[in-house]
Order: sequence, then structure tokens, then C-alpha cells
Amino acid sequence: MNKITVLSLAFISIARAACPNSCSGHGTCGVDEVCTCYPGWGMGGKEGGDCSERFCPFELAWVDGPNSVGDTHKYAECANKGICDRETAECDCFPGD
Repeated sequence: MNKITVLSLAFISIARAACPNSCSGHGTCGVDEVCTCYPGWGMGGKEGGDCSERFCPFELAWVDGPNSVGDTHKYAECANKGICDRETAECDCFPGD
């Protein structure tokens, strides 16, 4: 009987999804082993990944360069006017901004 219990528990643990870093407690793990992060959480300033970092608001950039087709003023974190503090999810603006 104990062997059946152990095998059952082993099968159940294998069947569970294994998302990166268990989504850091800031998201849910899907059956495809991809995290769906709670609002404001992601990785590297983008949604997804292991949900380990907060990200700041994205707004139209005040300063940026054109892309290959000449478009400017794209959406950027902190509107390209500062650096995102990942601990507080607040922008630390550059001097004069």
C-alpha cells in the first residue's frame, strides 16, 4: 500500500506545471509552464518571465530616436525620462525632469 501512495504522489508532482522560479509568488503558472504575472510584475521591464521584478509605467517617450521607418515617440518605460526603481515601481527621473 505504501508503494502505491509513494508512486501516486510522485506522479502528481510530475504532472504539476513547473514555471520559472514558481512565478516568484507574483503570478500564476499555466499548464504550458509559462507565468502569467500579476499587473505591474514581469522581468526586465516587460510582462512575463518569472515575474520577479516590478516595472514602471510606460508612456510616450519624450526623447528617443527614430526606428527604421522614421517613427518617433514610441512608448517607453518612464517615458525615457528616468530609470525605473524595480523595488518601488516608481520612476527616478533624470535631473531637470
